[in-house]
Amino acid sequence: MKASAYLFLFLMVIFAWNCNQRHSHADEKVEGLLPGMGNLSHPVSTKSEAAQQLFNQGFTLMYGFNHEEAVRSFEQALKYDSTLAMAYWGIAFCYGSNYNWPADLHATRLANENIKKAQALLDHASDKEKDYINTLAVRYTDDSTADFHALEVKYSEGMKALSEKYPDDLDARCLYAESMMNLHPWELWLPDGTPNENTNDIIAALQYVLSKDSMHIGGNHYYIHATEASPHPELALPCARRLASLVPNAGHLVHMPAHVYMRTGDYHGANEANTIASNVDSAYIKQYNVQGMYPMIYYTHNLHFLAIGCLFSGQYKEAEQKVAECLNLVDPMMAVQFPSMQFITVTPFQIMVGAGDWEGIMNYPKPDSMLNITSAMWHWARAIASLEKGEMKTAQSEEKSYMDIVKTIPRDQLYSLGTVGTIVDVASNILSGKMSEKKKDLKAAEEFYKNAVVAEKKVHYDEPPEWMVPAATLLGGFYLRNGKYADAESAFRESLQMYPKNGEALFGLSEALKHQNKNEEAAQTQSAYETAWKQADKPITLTDL
Repeated sequence: MKASAYLFLFLMVIFAWNCNQRHSHADEKVEGLLPGMGNLSHPVSTKSEAAQQLFNQGFTLMYGFNHEEAVRSFEQALKYDSTLAMAYWGIAFCYGSNYNWPADLHATRLANENIKKAQALLDHASDKEKDYINTLAVRYTDDSTADFHALEVKYSEGMKALSEKYPDDLDARCLYAESMMNLHPWELWLPDGTPNENTNDIIAALQYVLSKDSMHIGGNHYYIHATEASPHPELALPCARRLASLVPNAGHLVHMPAHVYMRTGDYHGANEANTIASNVDSAYIKQYNVQGMYPMIYYTHNLHFLAIGCLFSGQYKEAEQKVAECLNLVDPMMAVQFPSMQFITVTPFQIMVGAGDWEGIMNYPKPDSMLNITSAMWHWARAIASLEKGEMKTAQSEEKSYMDIVKTIPRDQLYSLGTVGTIVDVASNILSGKMSEKKKDLKAAEEFYKNAVVAEKKVHYDEPPEWMVPAATLLGGFYLRNGKYADAESAFRESLQMYPKNGEALFGLSEALKHQNKNEEAAQTQSAYETAWKQADKPITLTDL
């Protein structure tokens, strides 16, 4: 995974600081049970009904990537049954790597300590539980020089054997799929749309789970991740529809349908999922005073995702409001220390450019200069705003400031899952294209816009997308303005391939088709645009493209 190793280190440190924190959960019967956690059942060797309920909750939270809360559930289960070996297994599992970040050495040591505690209680475990515990044990070590990827491979091989030994245990099959996902996190599909190593096996394992139990929490969650970057993300639409209500108080699971909806062009659906998830997480965090990674990462992810979804549905004011709420939760100095976090602090500028909010851009406070790519993109946005306002000298000055900063930033500086270099390539070509077009150098402008389209395809897959001002839409707008309607049609279709059903491209395509007297398709496309833009702040005009 190309996400920042430094960010991951920070996150795992935060995890270590907070993993032992407790908060009380009110429940009439069992202390520690949360409401709205679904009905997962994974029977374990205990005579305590409370311990079993808490173990089920911990497993559910594991599937929902709320590993801190899962640890608390497993620890609470041990208060009801101190011999419950599988509770220690669950704690050890949660300290390990997952699809969103790898464990650091400290977390790995904690995992190793807990799996050893589980092994010390094997006399109290069933044969299958012994297999679960011993299989997970190969994943961890106290040896800081160990080849941790090799250990992950060995663990995955063990989970394959375990899932084959117990074919009716769908959790075993699901965890086998997850173990393979963790070998290539966020890179299950190559840029050309072909599956990476193990991806077909991951999908097969999850399809098996869902064929036996279509309501399986982990199966639905992981299948969305397994297919979202594929050429056919729509395959996960049934999972998205089911997952939305399976665990109503697990915010991340409520949010996950947005990944599918965004990729299939249902921006309103994505916004609805993220709005509900944000409300769920906000209530959870406030009620239990939750600290640590979950509120810092997953709650902000909901808001960030919602902001970008609103941009694509034309709800510009809401987009700017939600990204502001997101930024209120992010310490700018943390983004200085861990530069990959700047994908969040850069977002307002892309949103305002996409929204055409030129005054908002010019009034936006200057970022701290230590936020290098954020500062660069502030100048980038100001250059574009100045061009649109007809202030060429100011635009040229801002362009120079942008380029001066960009020259000082290593191209391989991490930016969310990708690198700054890929973002700069898109931004620079768009700015140069706009600058050339204003100067009436149309040949140069066309080449810059084309280069931006090519560069955008090299941006690392992420959800929401790391780049959110579709270059192909800008190219299409350029062609429309210059009477090249067939070329405009081609460009807008390309934009719709990358961002299905996005309103600006639909509007532009409709206009391009009208100018070519393709009236029937133009009318259909216009209707699709009106549906996509039904909640927008304002209609699109040619000057917006």
